[in-house]
Formats: sequence, C-alpha cells, structure tokens
Amino acid sequence: LPSTSYYHSTVLNGNRIYVLGGTQYPPVNSKDTVLSATVNTDGSISGWTTLSQLPKRLSKGKAIIINNRIYFVGGATWTNGSGPVISDSVYFASINPDGTISNWTATTSLPTPLSGHGLIEASGKIITLGGSTNPGETPINKTYSAPVNADGTLGNWTVGPNLPVGLRDGGAVKIGAYTVYVGGYSGQFSNKVYYSAIDNNGNL
Repeated sequence: LPSTSYYHSTVLNGNRIYVLGGTQYPPVNSKDTVLSATVNTDGSISGWTTLSQLPKRLSKGKAIIINNRIYFVGGATWTNGSGPVISDSVYFASINPDGTISNWTATTSLPTPLSGHGLIEASGKIITLGGSTNPGETPINKTYSAPVNADGTLGNWTVGPNLPVGLRDGGAVKIGAYTVYVGGYSGQFSNKVYYSAIDNNGNL
C-alpha cells in the first residue's frame, strides 16, 4: 500500500481491488482515502491510485459492491488518539468503466451509529451484523437490513434476528443461502462460528 493502514475495508470488483478508509499510526487518526489497484493474472497487485475520498475520515466501516456501486456503511473516527466518534452514515459511489469511482452520495442513515460490524448483501438487501454503537466499543447482537433501490439509494432499515451474543470485529460472509459469522469480540475474544439461513426475500 502507499501508506500504512489498519481498520480499513477492502472489496474486489473484477480485477480491481479497492481499499477504503482505515487508520494510520502514530498518532491514531482515521483516514478518508480510497485506493484502487489492478490484480494481475499472477496474483500480484500493481498501480495503486487514489480515488474520490470518503466524505468523512472513517475506520472500522464496511464496504460492499452491489450493482456496480460501492457502498460504505458506518465506521468511526479517531482523531489524534482520542476516543472514536461512531458514524451512522451510509454512502455509495458508482464504479466507472475504467475502475475509477464517482463522487460519494449519502443515502438512508443506519438506525444507530455502528462500527466494527459485519456486512453482506442478500436478494437486493444490505444486512449488518453486530458491531458497536458507542465510544467504549461495547459489542451488540443486533442485525439490520435495508433494500437497495434501482437508483442506488437505500430504503428504510429494519431490525432482523439477533446474533446469539453481542459481537464486533469478527468476519461475516455469505455462502450460498447462508451467512456465517466467524470469531470477533464479545467481551472476550471469540472462537465461535455462527450461521443463519437466508430466505428468498433476503431475510436472516
């Protein structure tokens, strides 16, 4: 990468990789950078470029690609090592044919500020899993979903089934008709793996 980074989000679109937000140290400062590079046929990565920056400096947010648009959901802002300010913002940008992106557009905010959550897409809905809502980063067990409209905006967020325990900073993936949540922090570091079926309407 052109600079050190952690707590960023990474997504892949074809042979283009995108790295969004994150944190640099020292001191602890969130970043608004969006970087892109080409993934070559031998697996190497080349040609990092800087794209339209996020509207806020955000760490521990999550990105996902749906219908050739990148969505960036939630996150938190650290400034000079201060405690995080958690965000409820959701932004999206269109991906151009050359791999660059448009300027970011704000859409329907999360029902609560959220960082360190999982994020998947199912049947045209964005779904968040767990995360934290306060500067103390207390894990929550909530899941939320919102439909993706044809113009890229999101509809209203609704509450879904709870995770078995509050969890943040784990890994969430969609595999076929299931979502799987791996590890994370629940007050102690977790080695648990949980899964849920997803129905045809995108509900957990």
